[in-house]
Parts: sequence; structure tokens; C-alpha cells
Amino acid sequence: MGQKTLLWGVVLLLGLGLALVATQPAWAQEPTPTPVIVEAPEDPVTIYATYPEMVIGVDEKATFDLTLKVTKAQKVQLEVADLPEGWEYEFRGGVRTVRAVYALPDDSLNLRLQVTPAKETAAGDYTFEVVAKGEYGEARFPLTITIKEKTPPKLELKVDLPTLKGSPNTNFRFGLTIKNESDQEITVSLQADAPPYFLTRFLSLGKEITSIPVDANGSKRIDLEVKPIVEVDAGEYPIRITVQGSDLQAEGEVVVVITGQPTLRLTTPTGRLSGEARAGEETTFKVIIENTGTAPAHNVRFFADAPSQWKVSFDPEVLQQLPTGEKVEVTVKVKPAAKAIAGDYLVTLRATSEEGPRSEVDFRVTVTTSTLWGLVGLGIIAVAVLVVAGAVAYYGRR
Repeated sequence: MGQKTLLWGVVLLLGLGLALVATQPAWAQEPTPTPVIVEAPEDPVTIYATYPEMVIGVDEKATFDLTLKVTKAQKVQLEVADLPEGWEYEFRGGVRTVRAVYALPDDSLNLRLQVTPAKETAAGDYTFEVVAKGEYGEARFPLTITIKEKTPPKLELKVDLPTLKGSPNTNFRFGLTIKNESDQEITVSLQADAPPYFLTRFLSLGKEITSIPVDANGSKRIDLEVKPIVEVDAGEYPIRITVQGSDLQAEGEVVVVITGQPTLRLTTPTGRLSGEARAGEETTFKVIIENTGTAPAHNVRFFADAPSQWKVSFDPEVLQQLPTGEKVEVTVKVKPAAKAIAGDYLVTLRATSEEGPRSEVDFRVTVTTSTLWGLVGLGIIAVAVLVVAGAVAYYGRR
């Protein structure tokens, strides 16, 4: 009896406890915390270079353009860390050398860092840091200088087209470029060594020159004009070009190729350029066509300019080819006008070839009237004399 009573008492207490827990009000529970996102503050000091890696030659200086920014107004000290031994540097603000700056928020300060490598520094890559130390923070930015061996100064001459072809009457023009691979301006003298009978001259903007200034590490464009001054034989003619200045020299070569050209010459077997012809009658003359050039002439044709109503023809009318140094005899048939008055007349004889060359001569023709017309004229005069004499005798008797 006593044990059952104790057991029921325990059960009753457990039920009462569960009831109390279930009836607990909701507002008594602990609220769930809301997370808070905290943004990291901006760097109080920032410094950087627009071009952080630079290539220079031996014994040259490097200048970096820097930009400095801050988020709070503060004084910022400037320095360079890890610079190779013997190297020097300075910060420039405007025209002054500076070691520190006072920067305001949202401002961008422009600075220049000039670095001077030690003498005889070997070629290679050198990295260091620019350091900006502010009252509220510090910034570093890496910079690199690459030193290259400087090439020795020299002049360079380039020719656009080193070989040009043409006839002995061609003006050859070669385009040239002079390059000055040194650190100073050089006045360059110009010289062309050409074979005999060739005239050469240098031109800049159409004007003849004998020298020209070329900027340091710059170049200039000029022309070389070559002109044969006599009839030269076909062949290749090299021309040596020399440009020189400040103990520097460059050479080049151009080649003029003369392709050969025929040259025509009209004359007569005796050299006499005159003859006689009767009015209205055909008379023949002989002329000589000669090729004194350096190439054969093709399709040589003959023409004549004569007075009105005259007739002039050639036999042959066309020569298919006239080799160099050869002569050909051509017959010229001249027939003056039937009513041509006695006297001297000029007939121009002309020879041309398909290559272009031509030759012409003025041939003087002395025209005489025919014997028949002379006799008729004498008869008319005699009749006129008899008529006059008869009239005088008749009227004299009266």
C-alpha cells in the first residue's frame, strides 16, 4: 500500500512539470541574433606608378610618374627600399626635390621618381620598392628597371629599289633612307661615285643638296638622281654611295641598267641634201638610213612633208628591222606639181621606229620647167614680136 502510493506520487509530479513547461508563454523565449556585416576600411595610403617597368640603356636615368592618394589628411614620407648599392634617387614635386608631402582626402598627388643607376652597372633586371609612410598607414609599390647594353652609334643607309632599268635618255631616281643610330644630331655629307658620262645629284624635297642634318636616333629620306650625259652603251653601271658624318660612315650601291636604244640617222650617199626635178615629172633620189644606236630598230617607216600637189613616195616604205650599225639605201621618188614655178623648194624627209627614235632632214629640190613648155613660150614670144612688127610697118606707111 505504501509503495503504490509513492509511485503514483512520482507520476503525478512528472505530469505537473510537463504541464508547466507546455504552458510557458512564447515571449519568454530568447530572440535569434541578426548578423552584422562590417566592411574593411580602405587603405589610408595608396601609391602607384603608371608605368612600373622601364627599359633604359647603360649610363641612362629612369623617371617614373607616381600617383599618391590618402583617405585621411596626413603627412606622408617618401623613400625607396631595396635599391641596389651605389644607386641614387630623388622625388620631384613640380620643379622641386621633395622628401614628404601633405595629402588631403580624395586628392591625387602627381610625383616623379628619378633613379640614377651606379656607373658601370651591368645589364639586367633590377627591382625595388617605392615607400609612402603616412601617419595612418604605409604603402609600398614595386618598380623594375631593365638595363640593356647600349649599341655603338652608327649610320645606316637603305635603298628602296637598288636596280633601275631604262634607256640612255632616262633620268633614274633612287629613293634613299639615312638612319642615325646615335644620341646626337649628325650633319651627313653625301657622295656618289658614278662611272664616266653619268651625272649624279642628291635631292631633298626637290632641291639639290650635298649634306643633310639627321636627328639623334632619327632618319631622313632623300633621292639620288642619275642621268647619262652622252649616248652610253647597253649594260649595267654600278654607282657607289657614301654618307659620312661625325666619324660615322655608311655605304650602299645602286645599279643603272641601260637596256639599249636605236638611233636613226638620215643622209645621202654623197652627203649632199639637194637635187633637181622637173615640174610634173617624177625624179628619184637616194637616201641612206643608218642605225647608230645600241639596239636594233624595228618597223622603220618613212614620211615626207612636201609642197601642195607634190607627190613623194619611198621604196621600200617600211624596214622590218634595222640592226645596230647597219645602213640601208632607200629610193625617194619626188614629183613636183605640174604647174610648179621654177625655183627651190624644201621637202622634209622623216624616218621613225616603233621604239621611238626618229630622224629627219630637209632636202632642197630645185624645180625646172620642161623643154616643151620652153619652146612653146619662145614660139609665143616670136609670134608676139611678128605681130608687133607687122603693125608698126602697116601703120608706118600710112
